[in-house]
Formats: sequence, C-alpha cells, structure tokens
Amino acid sequence: MNLTKNFAEYRDILHNINPPCIPFFGLYLTDLTFIEDENPNYLKNSNKLINFAKRMKTAEVICKI
Repeated sequence: MNLTKNFAEYRDILHNINPPCIPFFGLYLTDLTFIEDENPNYLKNSNKLINFAKRMKTAEVICKI
C-alpha cells in the first residue's frame, strides 16, 4: 500500500473492486478519528445545536465499510 495522497491508489482500487472484499480497517479508523478530532460536536454559535455535518461525514465513512 502506498501512503501518498492519503492512500488514494488503495481507495480507488477498493472503490472499483467487486465484493466480497475485506478492507483494511485502519484506513477507515484514521478517517473517523480525524472527523472526530477536527469537528466540534456542536455548532460554534450554540452549545445546543448539534453539528449534523460532522455526523454526515461519519456516516459516509461507515457506509463505505
């Protein structure tokens, strides 16, 4: 696996492969960690409004698994 461009080549191959396929979960865990660490749980202007953009990004990564 080539680490350049955030595993771009691996992601492309994985996207185009026919199932069944067991992916390397470390890649997805890294993506989820960055989403969790870099995005607030609540919107900046309010401590009560949930950041649904963060939740959507998380769901998109989980759906890829």
